[in-house]
Amino acid sequence: MVLRAIIQAARIIISRPGIAASTSMADKDKIFDSDWNWSGILLEAKSATDPGGGDWNVMFNRDYGYAPCVVARMLAASSVATPWSGPSVQSPMQQVGNGQVCPIIYSNRIWFPRNLSTGGTMNYGTIEYEVYGVD
Repeated sequence: MVLRAIIQAARIIISRPGIAASTSMADKDKIFDSDWNWSGILLEAKSATDPGGGDWNVMFNRDYGYAPCVVARMLAASSVATPWSGPSVQSPMQQVGNGQVCPIIYSNRIWFPRNLSTGGTMNYGTIEYEVYGVD
């Protein structure tokens, strides 16, 4: 049996099954590293274009069984990624105020609501997104 966890004063590392944990191991061999500035490993990364119409669901490759961490960016007209300038992407437990809509992360998708409670609709354009979690 290999040692899969390292717990130090300033760092915790957990490796994938069958891989010995070390402070110099590759990220792809880790399940968790407290030095990461995200939650988990990169599970998928894609782009998607808002089709218009009703609410928009961007489906993940699979249902992860939990709401993963998602980093989303809007693409500018020049196809260069820019920081998300729309509503923030939130977990299902968070609420949004002031009549704004907010994309919500579920275990199998990001749901982009269309209608503003104050009237009008939200258009999201083209986005890039990364999904992080434990696989």
